[in-house]
Amino acid sequence: MAADTRIEDDIQASPHGSHPVEAGVNAQDIQAHSSSFKQLTANTVDLKDSAVLMAQTGELNTTESAVGFAYSNQAVLQNTQAGVVVSNEIQLIDSDVRILIGRQVRADHIKTGIFIGRSVDATVETQLDGRKVALAGLAAGFGLGIVLTLGKLIFGEQRNNR
Repeated sequence: MAADTRIEDDIQASPHGSHPVEAGVNAQDIQAHSSSFKQLTANTVDLKDSAVLMAQTGELNTTESAVGFAYSNQAVLQNTQAGVVVSNEIQLIDSDVRILIGRQVRADHIKTGIFIGRSVDATVETQLDGRKVALAGLAAGFGLGIVLTLGKLIFGEQRNNR
C-alpha cells in the first residue's frame, strides 16, 4: 500500500477539515464537501462541490462537482462535469459527460462525445455516432490507400531507375 493511501471506515471531508487534498483514499463511505481527491475507492461516495480525478465505487453521488474517471455500480450525477463514467446504472441531472458507458441510463437529455448504453431513457445527442464513425473509417482507409499507391508509383519508379 502506498504511503499516501489510507483505509478508513468513514471519511467526511470539508474545506476546513483534515482532507483538503488527498492523493488516494480507501474507505467504506466517503462524504466530501469542497474537497479534491486524486483517487477514491469506497462502497459509497457522496461529493458536493468537490473534484476527483479517479473514483472506483459501488455507489457514486455527485452534486456540482467534477469527475475525471468514474467506475461504479450506480452513479447519480447532478450539475456535474465528468470525463468518463462507466456504470451499470446512471442517472444524469443537468450534467455533462464526455464518454458515457452504462447498462441503464436515465436523464432528460444526454449530450456526450461517445455514448454506449443498453437501456436508455433519454434523448441522446452524440458527437460521434455509428454512421459518423463508419464514414470516418472509410474516408481514412480511402485516403491512406491513395497515399500509399501514389507513394509506390512515385518512389517505386525512382528505385527501378537507379
